Amino acid sequence: IISCVIGVGISWSGWNCRSRISATAYTLVGVICKFISVVLNMALWDKHATLSGLGMLSICLISSTLYEQAPLRRQPHETPKTGGPVPQQLGSPSRIDMEEEEEEEKD
Repeated sequence: IISCVIGVGISWSGWNCRSRISATAYTLVGVICKFISVVLNMALWDKHATLSGLGMLSICLISSTLYEQAPLRRQPHETPKTGGPVPQQLGSPSRIDMEEEEEEEKD
């Protein structure tokens, strides 16, 4: 019965945490918890991760803290800050096509 109560508590904590932070932050929390369990394993038992395994885990943690969300794409009608031409996406109407449509609507 005690293990069931602990399991429900862990599950509730996970869902509560997940609803309060972003998906990226939740993943980072999970990885940090795994890192803490590896450190505790090294402190308590003889059989534990190798030094190279711990190094790779550290690289993953550092990389995940440097992650940033990609910026949103500009809409086709927006001009870039440099003032140059707007790159066209496949299947999107060109500026000439849009101007022709506007002229037809006026007529």
